[in-house]
Amino acid sequence: MSLPRAGVRSDFRRFEELNFDLDELEANLTALSLGLSIQVGNVENLETVATNLVDAINELLTQIKEKTSYGVVSGLNVTAQDVPNMTVNVAEGTIYMQNGDRFEVDTDVITVDTADTTNARKDIIYVNSTGEITYLAGTAAAVPEAPSTPTGGLILAEIAVAANATAIETANITDKRKTITN
Repeated sequence: MSLPRAGVRSDFRRFEELNFDLDELEANLTALSLGLSIQVGNVENLETVATNLVDAINELLTQIKEKTSYGVVSGLNVTAQDVPNMTVNVAEGTIYMQNGDRFEVDTDVITVDTADTTNARKDIIYVNSTGEITYLAGTAAAVPEAPSTPTGGLILAEIAVAANATAIETANITDKRKTITN
């Protein structure tokens, strides 16, 4: 039995049309896939660019604050010793003074004066006008007040020294730093 030629040709043409449609569909899918990869790549690239831009803006804002303000840029926190005694630690850090001077200050250990036997007092630790960490004892009194920070200095901490104190604890230290980011 033989098939009519017209039917075979029709089936063959239909097969060719379907094969062409399949090739065209595969090409479109490949292009779409490639396009999606490029778009995903572009989104990832865009995210990286955006992150870098935000970082650059934040760095610029910090530089502007440093150039137009004064205070502690980093560090310079005053802490009690691990085993409390009559000394405190001052961490290294960077500070801009009111006159525009910038100092990189090294770590220091400050000795607090012996406590009064009757009254409490408030002492201060500050960076002086030459960039040195400096200690200034207050006056013992029934209601003590911290001394004023000397001209040109920037206060870091206030220390409450109780009557007869033999150690400075963390609770006795009040952070008074003016940070440049405030």
